[in-house]
Amino acid sequence: MSEPSQITIRGPVDLIALVPHLLGFVPTAGDVIVVGMRASNIVMTAGSPLGDLSTTHELQAAVDDLAGPIGNANIDSAAVIGYGDLQHMTPAIDTLHGFLTSHDIAVVEAICVAEGRYHPRQPAEGVADGIPFDATTTTVAAMVHAGSAALPNRAALVEQFKPVTGQDRAAMHAATLRAWHRLRHITARADDPDDIVDKAGRHAAATAYERHNNGDRLTDDEAAWFTVLLTRVTVRDYVFRRTHGHDGHVTLWTDLTRRAEPALAAAPATLLAFAAWRMGNGSVANIALERALDADPEYGMARLLVTALVNGLPAHRIDEHVFLADDPLTRPPTVT
Repeated sequence: MSEPSQITIRGPVDLIALVPHLLGFVPTAGDVIVVGMRASNIVMTAGSPLGDLSTTHELQAAVDDLAGPIGNANIDSAAVIGYGDLQHMTPAIDTLHGFLTSHDIAVVEAICVAEGRYHPRQPAEGVADGIPFDATTTTVAAMVHAGSAALPNRAALVEQFKPVTGQDRAAMHAATLRAWHRLRHITARADDPDDIVDKAGRHAAATAYERHNNGDRLTDDEAAWFTVLLTRVTVRDYVFRRTHGHDGHVTLWTDLTRRAEPALAAAPATLLAFAAWRMGNGSVANIALERALDADPEYGMARLLVTALVNGLPAHRIDEHVFLADDPLTRPPTVT
């Protein structure tokens, strides 16, 4: 999902129109969304199903979980949008409003959206029943629809990243068996098997990026070979260093995440998460990390990215502390 480069929010209806495109899907009843801003620029979007929580203790604990993302984003103002029945959602909106103001964050909007109406947290006289709106007619809606299409709910977004099935799965299973056989063959008599695999990984990465840059797709054998090579950590980290936050890389890693054999999905799914995170698409990043950890609950890089996302760390912090310190695959050879 590519965000528009510049959008001016002129009021609650513009905000309501924009939120689904920030998330990639339309929020459902019970969701509460925070849109965080710094110097009037949107820098973060976070959400939680707070409406499902019934006690003050549960609400406060859930809101406290947002302290990391909000603190690391260094926002100075925010908007709070709850979705669902006003009476049901008011405690969640109030709790989040109190949390933000207690951290010196100005709340510029706090509204509840339900059945074509929005309800300000502090309604003006005469609008107790809410204010009707049509978000599809706003200037913001026209701008974002030109560049993106929000899905009807999170489940629809998750569906886009599920493994391929049927004949596609059978073809990838056969291709992956051939890839493992190929790997055993090229390393069996090599003087330096690790070097052979690293070189193959670099070549596979170059092929993958070239194909997608040209609008093409890897064959089953090429895709299977790449996913097998990504099981080597040095190959995976080499590819991480060359993964950027733009649609082309998200498309590539979405394709490989879906086509990879389930046991091999952790690496491509984590690479998808990293690409999505770097382009500011936290919704896709979180879904991809769920896929990665379903494949391998102990996959270290996925767990690291989960921690980073939960705490709202910017992507460049991972670049600096994990990937840029050392790159053994591009290090000059040692002269002896």
